[in-house]
Amino acid sequence: MMTSRFASVRWKAWLVILGGVLIHITLGSRYTFGNLTSYITSYLRERTPSEGIRYKDTTSIFLLLITCYGATVPLGGVLDERVGPRLVSITGCWLASLGVFLTYFSIQDSFYSVLLTYGLIFGIGSGIAYIPALVCAMKWMPEKKGLVNGLITGGHGIAAVIWNPIETEYINPDNLSPNSSLKEEPTEKYFAEAAVLDRVPSCFLILGITFACIQFFGVLLLFDPVSTYYNGVINLNDDLIAINLNDQV
Repeated sequence: MMTSRFASVRWKAWLVILGGVLIHITLGSRYTFGNLTSYITSYLRERTPSEGIRYKDTTSIFLLLITCYGATVPLGGVLDERVGPRLVSITGCWLASLGVFLTYFSIQDSFYSVLLTYGLIFGIGSGIAYIPALVCAMKWMPEKKGLVNGLITGGHGIAAVIWNPIETEYINPDNLSPNSSLKEEPTEKYFAEAAVLDRVPSCFLILGITFACIQFFGVLLLFDPVSTYYNGVINLNDDLIAINLNDQV
Protein backbone atom coordinates (compact mmCIF):
# COMPACT_ATOMS: atom_id res chain seq x y z
CA MET A 1 0.00 0.00 0.00
CA MET A 2 2.73 2.45 1.01
CA THR A 3 4.85 1.44 -1.99
CA SER A 4 1.94 2.15 -4.34
CA ARG A 5 1.35 5.49 -2.66
CA PHE A 6 5.04 6.35 -2.86
CA ALA A 7 5.16 5.52 -6.59
CA SER A 8 2.19 7.82 -7.20
CA VAL A 9 3.82 10.65 -5.28
CA ARG A 10 7.13 10.24 -7.12
CA TRP A 11 5.34 10.56 -10.44
CA LYS A 12 3.83 13.84 -9.25
CA ALA A 13 7.29 15.06 -8.31
CA TRP A 14 8.73 14.17 -11.71
CA LEU A 15 5.82 15.88 -13.47
CA VAL A 16 6.59 19.08 -11.56
CA ILE A 17 10.24 18.79 -12.60
CA LEU A 18 9.19 18.28 -16.23
CA GLY A 19 7.06 21.42 -15.99
CA GLY A 20 10.06 23.34 -14.69
CA VAL A 21 12.27 22.07 -17.49
CA LEU A 22 9.73 23.12 -20.13
CA ILE A 23 9.49 26.60 -18.65
CA HIS A 24 13.23 27.06 -18.40
CA ILE A 25 13.85 25.82 -21.94
CA THR A 26 11.87 28.87 -23.11
CA LEU A 27 13.39 31.33 -20.63
CA GLY A 28 16.91 30.26 -21.59
CA SER A 29 16.24 31.27 -25.18
CA ARG A 30 17.71 34.68 -24.31
CA TYR A 31 21.12 33.08 -24.77
CA THR A 32 20.43 32.80 -28.49
CA PHE A 33 20.93 36.56 -28.78
CA GLY A 34 24.44 35.97 -30.07
CA ASN A 35 22.91 34.10 -32.99
CA LEU A 36 20.12 36.63 -33.55
CA THR A 37 22.15 39.80 -33.23
CA SER A 38 23.48 39.70 -36.80
CA TYR A 39 19.93 39.41 -38.14
CA ILE A 40 18.51 42.01 -35.75
CA THR A 41 21.25 44.54 -36.48
CA SER A 42 21.13 43.94 -40.23
CA TYR A 43 17.35 44.36 -40.31
CA LEU A 44 17.47 47.58 -38.32
CA ARG A 45 20.16 48.97 -40.67
CA GLU A 46 18.36 48.03 -43.86
CA ARG A 47 14.67 48.37 -43.06
CA THR A 48 14.31 51.09 -40.40
CA PRO A 49 15.50 54.67 -39.81
CA SER A 50 18.21 53.19 -37.54
CA GLU A 51 20.51 52.81 -40.53
CA GLY A 52 23.60 53.81 -38.59
CA ILE A 53 23.15 51.07 -36.00
CA ARG A 54 26.06 48.68 -35.44
CA TYR A 55 26.77 45.54 -33.44
CA LYS A 56 28.30 47.59 -30.64
CA ASP A 57 24.91 49.32 -30.30
CA THR A 58 22.66 46.26 -30.36
CA THR A 59 24.67 44.56 -27.61
CA SER A 60 22.87 47.01 -25.29
CA ILE A 61 19.66 45.05 -25.98
CA PHE A 62 21.16 41.97 -24.37
CA LEU A 63 22.68 44.06 -21.59
CA LEU A 64 19.26 45.49 -20.74
CA LEU A 65 17.68 42.03 -20.96
CA ILE A 66 20.16 40.50 -18.52
CA THR A 67 19.95 43.48 -16.16
CA CYS A 68 16.15 43.33 -15.99
CA TYR A 69 16.27 39.57 -15.57
CA GLY A 70 18.71 39.74 -12.67
CA ALA A 71 16.82 42.56 -10.98
CA THR A 72 13.46 40.76 -11.03
CA VAL A 73 14.51 37.23 -10.02
CA PRO A 74 14.09 38.10 -6.28
CA LEU A 75 10.64 39.53 -7.07
CA GLY A 76 9.60 36.17 -8.49
CA GLY A 77 10.63 34.48 -5.26
CA VAL A 78 8.68 36.94 -3.09
CA LEU A 79 5.55 36.62 -5.22
CA ASP A 80 5.83 32.83 -5.21
CA GLU A 81 5.61 32.79 -1.42
CA ARG A 82 2.47 34.91 -1.52
CA VAL A 83 0.41 33.59 -4.42
CA GLY A 84 1.96 30.26 -5.39
CA PRO A 85 4.00 28.98 -8.35
CA ARG A 86 1.35 28.78 -11.05
CA LEU A 87 0.16 32.38 -11.05
CA VAL A 88 3.67 33.82 -10.76
CA SER A 89 5.06 31.47 -13.41
CA ILE A 90 2.36 32.11 -15.98
CA THR A 91 2.56 35.87 -15.39
CA GLY A 92 6.33 35.95 -15.81
CA CYS A 93 6.38 33.46 -18.67
CA TRP A 94 3.73 35.16 -20.73
CA LEU A 95 5.25 38.57 -20.07
CA ALA A 96 8.53 37.20 -21.44
CA SER A 97 6.77 35.65 -24.44
CA LEU A 98 4.88 38.89 -25.00
CA GLY A 99 8.19 40.72 -25.20
CA VAL A 100 9.41 38.30 -27.87
CA PHE A 101 6.08 38.43 -29.72
CA LEU A 102 5.99 42.25 -29.74
CA THR A 103 9.47 42.34 -31.24
CA TYR A 104 7.73 41.38 -34.50
CA PHE A 105 6.36 44.92 -34.49
CA SER A 106 9.15 46.78 -32.71
CA ILE A 107 11.94 45.59 -35.01
CA GLN A 108 10.02 47.13 -37.91
CA ASP A 109 9.94 50.44 -36.06
CA SER A 110 13.29 51.28 -34.47
CA PHE A 111 16.21 50.19 -32.33
CA TYR A 112 14.70 51.78 -29.22
CA SER A 113 11.46 49.87 -29.71
CA VAL A 114 13.44 46.62 -29.72
CA LEU A 115 15.12 47.74 -26.51
CA LEU A 116 11.67 48.05 -24.96
CA THR A 117 10.26 44.69 -26.11
CA TYR A 118 13.20 42.29 -26.32
CA GLY A 119 15.30 44.01 -23.67
CA LEU A 120 12.94 45.35 -21.00
CA ILE A 121 9.76 43.26 -21.27
CA PHE A 122 11.44 39.94 -22.10
CA GLY A 123 13.99 40.53 -19.34
CA ILE A 124 11.46 41.36 -16.61
CA GLY A 125 9.26 38.40 -17.50
CA SER A 126 12.20 35.99 -17.52
CA GLY A 127 13.30 37.13 -14.08
CA ILE A 128 9.87 36.80 -12.50
CA ALA A 129 9.37 33.30 -13.92
CA TYR A 130 12.81 31.92 -13.01
CA ILE A 131 12.36 30.98 -9.33
CA PRO A 132 8.83 29.50 -8.87
CA ALA A 133 9.40 26.25 -10.79
CA LEU A 134 12.62 25.57 -8.88
CA VAL A 135 11.04 26.19 -5.49
CA CYS A 136 7.97 24.14 -6.33
CA ALA A 137 10.01 21.13 -7.47
CA MET A 138 12.27 21.26 -4.40
CA LYS A 139 9.20 21.05 -2.17
CA TRP A 140 8.40 17.70 -3.74
CA MET A 141 11.96 16.37 -3.41
CA PRO A 142 13.41 18.18 -0.40
CA GLU A 143 16.00 15.43 0.02
CA LYS A 144 17.27 15.85 -3.56
CA LYS A 145 17.43 19.60 -4.04
CA GLY A 146 20.69 19.40 -5.95
CA LEU A 147 19.25 16.98 -8.50
CA VAL A 148 16.09 19.03 -8.90
CA ASN A 149 18.02 22.27 -9.44
CA GLY A 150 20.40 20.59 -11.84
CA LEU A 151 17.64 19.16 -14.03
CA ILE A 152 15.59 22.33 -14.27
CA THR A 153 18.49 24.74 -14.74
CA GLY A 154 19.88 22.23 -17.22
CA GLY A 155 16.82 22.98 -19.32
CA HIS A 156 17.76 26.64 -19.05
CA GLY A 157 21.29 25.92 -20.19
CA ILE A 158 20.37 23.65 -23.09
CA ALA A 159 17.88 26.16 -24.51
CA ALA A 160 20.40 27.75 -26.87
CA VAL A 161 21.27 24.33 -28.30
CA ILE A 162 17.59 23.84 -29.12
CA TRP A 163 16.60 27.28 -30.37
CA ASN A 164 19.75 28.41 -32.21
CA PRO A 165 19.42 25.94 -35.11
CA ILE A 166 15.66 26.50 -35.29
CA GLU A 167 16.10 30.25 -35.61
CA THR A 168 18.85 29.91 -38.20
CA GLU A 169 16.91 27.36 -40.24
CA TYR A 170 13.92 29.68 -40.37
CA ILE A 171 15.67 33.00 -41.05
CA ASN A 172 18.59 31.79 -43.11
CA PRO A 173 17.80 28.30 -44.45
CA ASP A 174 20.45 28.57 -47.19
CA ASN A 175 23.10 29.48 -44.63
CA LEU A 176 24.07 32.64 -46.49
CA SER A 177 26.91 34.76 -45.17
CA PRO A 178 26.68 38.50 -44.50
CA ASN A 179 27.48 40.34 -47.73
CA SER A 180 27.50 44.01 -46.78
CA SER A 181 30.42 45.66 -44.98
CA LEU A 182 31.25 49.08 -43.63
CA LYS A 183 33.70 51.28 -45.48
CA GLU A 184 35.37 52.31 -42.24
CA GLU A 185 35.38 48.72 -40.90
CA PRO A 186 35.52 46.19 -43.78
CA THR A 187 35.57 43.18 -41.45
CA GLU A 188 32.25 44.18 -39.86
CA LYS A 189 29.63 42.63 -42.13
CA TYR A 190 25.85 42.63 -42.26
CA PHE A 191 23.10 40.91 -44.18
CA ALA A 192 21.51 42.76 -47.07
CA GLU A 193 19.70 39.85 -48.81
CA ALA A 194 15.96 40.40 -48.91
CA ALA A 195 15.39 36.66 -48.59
CA VAL A 196 17.01 36.73 -45.14
CA LEU A 197 15.74 40.07 -43.88
CA ASP A 198 12.13 39.36 -44.85
CA ARG A 199 11.98 36.50 -42.33
CA VAL A 200 13.44 38.33 -39.34
CA PRO A 201 10.26 39.93 -37.90
CA SER A 202 8.11 36.83 -38.31
CA CYS A 203 10.73 34.74 -36.48
CA PHE A 204 9.92 36.64 -33.28
CA LEU A 205 6.21 36.22 -33.90
CA ILE A 206 6.59 32.45 -34.17
CA LEU A 207 8.97 32.21 -31.23
CA GLY A 208 6.66 34.23 -28.98
CA ILE A 209 3.66 32.03 -29.74
CA THR A 210 5.71 28.82 -29.43
CA PHE A 211 7.17 29.87 -26.08
CA ALA A 212 3.72 30.78 -24.71
CA CYS A 213 2.32 27.37 -25.67
CA ILE A 214 5.22 25.45 -24.13
CA GLN A 215 5.03 27.58 -20.99
CA PHE A 216 1.31 26.94 -20.65
CA PHE A 217 1.83 23.18 -20.52
CA GLY A 218 4.80 23.61 -18.18
CA VAL A 219 2.79 25.74 -15.75
CA LEU A 220 -0.04 23.21 -15.73
CA LEU A 221 2.41 20.70 -14.24
CA LEU A 222 3.36 22.97 -11.33
CA PHE A 223 1.53 22.42 -8.06
CA ASP A 224 2.71 22.58 -4.48
CA PRO A 225 2.23 19.65 -2.11
CA VAL A 226 -0.66 20.57 0.16
CA SER A 227 0.29 21.43 3.73
CA THR A 228 -1.86 22.35 6.71
CA TYR A 229 -1.07 24.81 9.46
CA TYR A 230 -2.10 24.45 13.10
CA ASN A 231 -0.85 26.65 15.91
CA GLY A 232 2.03 27.82 13.74
CA VAL A 233 3.23 24.26 12.98
CA ILE A 234 3.44 22.96 9.39
CA ASN A 235 1.90 19.51 9.00
CA LEU A 236 3.06 17.65 5.93
CA ASN A 237 0.34 16.18 3.77
CA ASP A 238 0.04 12.49 3.02
CA ASP A 239 2.10 12.84 -0.16
CA LEU A 240 5.25 14.05 1.55
CA ILE A 241 4.71 11.67 4.48
CA ALA A 242 4.70 8.84 1.95
CA ILE A 243 8.00 10.04 0.50
CA ASN A 244 9.65 10.42 3.89
CA LEU A 245 8.50 7.05 5.20
CA ASN A 246 9.70 5.27 2.08
CA ASP A 247 13.10 6.95 2.28
CA GLN A 248 13.49 5.66 5.85
CA VAL A 249 12.80 2.05 4.88
